[in-house]
Amino acid sequence: MQQYSRTQIKAPKFQIKEWDYYLVVGDDCAVAFTLSDDGYVGLQSVSLLDFSGEPWEHTETRMLA
Repeated sequence: MQQYSRTQIKAPKFQIKEWDYYLVVGDDCAVAFTLSDDGYVGLQSVSLLDFSGEPWEHTETRMLA
């Protein structure tokens, strides 16, 4: 099994892109989370999705220097 180690990446730190994406789905709705570190900027995002009736989606994103 391979193990991820950021220290083994030969690119400069500002070129390393890391992110996690999580999705929790129910019958009528879902919530999605995105967390990323792009070396020079971070991002946190949450999306709410409603599948009942007319589909609806709302996303809030926060970027960090």
